[in-house]
Amino acid sequence: MQFLLNHGYLTVFFGLLLEYLGLPIPGELILLFFGALVFWGKLEMWVLVVAGLAALLLGDHVWYFAGRRGGKKWLHLFCRATLGSAQCMSRTEDFYRRYGPTSLLFAKFVPGLRTFASPMAGMTGVPYRRFLGFDLMGSLLWITSITWLGFLMATRLWEVVARIQRLGSTIALVLTLAVLTVLALRLRKRLKYGEPDLHSQSGMSSDMN
Repeated sequence: MQFLLNHGYLTVFFGLLLEYLGLPIPGELILLFFGALVFWGKLEMWVLVVAGLAALLLGDHVWYFAGRRGGKKWLHLFCRATLGSAQCMSRTEDFYRRYGPTSLLFAKFVPGLRTFASPMAGMTGVPYRRFLGFDLMGSLLWITSITWLGFLMATRLWEVVARIQRLGSTIALVLTLAVLTVLALRLRKRLKYGEPDLHSQSGMSSDMN
């Protein structure tokens, strides 16, 4: 707890950034928890929002230019690295084909999609200025709404933290089992639907610009 209080902003920055690398880190829980710390006067809201926004924009820009330069192979590589199945790419492409660049406005609210939306924008040739505008608005909307929710729920969240501290070893065991369960489900899904296929679908056109 003391570590989080002393390094709260860095924890938010690296926590959200690592989620973009495919690690099973729940960004929503991070923002909820630190939003509660804002309520208790431990952190400043505007600094917290800036730290989170910097992480999201950095991650989104990395994926946008990776998609723009590397094309579909980057999405394929990410799906394989995160143990995604053949549905990983097809569902992302279908969703982006339906909503286009405007999906960046609400992609952050959909786990998984918030990582894929940016490389899809680069792959389909969305102009950088348009990408930046939609991504900036969507990121700011997600961060502020989740953080304010944590601020409003601070009392309840603090009770949860107190219980976690009392049940430290039990919680650690539950989290370990949860991670193993997620990995098992992903492996099962891959065995059922097969590995991501780089040539499973035709390239997407750039007429969504």
